[in-house]
Amino acid sequence: LTFDDQINCFKKTKEVIRAKIGDRAANKHVNDAMYFIGLGSNDYVNNFLQPFMADGQQYTHDEFVELLTSTLDNQLTQTIYKLGARKVIFHGLGPLGCIPSQRVKSKTGMCLKRVNEWVMEFNTRTKKLLEDLNKRLPGAKFAFADTYPAVLDLIDNPTRYGFKVANTSCCNVDTSVGGLCLPNSKMCKNRKDFVFWDAFHPSDS
Repeated sequence: LTFDDQINCFKKTKEVIRAKIGDRAANKHVNDAMYFIGLGSNDYVNNFLQPFMADGQQYTHDEFVELLTSTLDNQLTQTIYKLGARKVIFHGLGPLGCIPSQRVKSKTGMCLKRVNEWVMEFNTRTKKLLEDLNKRLPGAKFAFADTYPAVLDLIDNPTRYGFKVANTSCCNVDTSVGGLCLPNSKMCKNRKDFVFWDAFHPSDS
């Protein structure tokens, strides 16, 4: 589901709650709730970083980040906030340049520095947006959860966290043609040793 679709689900859920407990109680319930939002990775991995997708050709990275943050601004102010959400934690992006689908593009198999720099720029801009919204919107408590350093440390030092392999995925897929784990894909024997399950997603890590 897109974020807009998820917001519509939130709206419908609030209507169901209102029908059961009334307007006042429903509004208080929504105001008091804590919301966790994580987005952005698909915008990069499935769009901007794909050479055959329009986003990667139509926009510079600065323009792309501006598009993402301006869209998020509108979604948070015109829908999420107006529906009553006040306490929101935004999950920042991790080092996407280090996921298997990006490493395969490197001649050395190392993390793609440029991609990680783009991700950090997105995180910085998003954190600034949330700080601005806290000033603009009465009662808003929007926080940014920066998970980038922790995830990067996990990838750089997998044995410290009980893993052994962080540079490739357990599900042995051709990351150059998709990277999703399919029913006939070859699996690793020691799944618990891998930080990544497939070319995009982490395992139990």
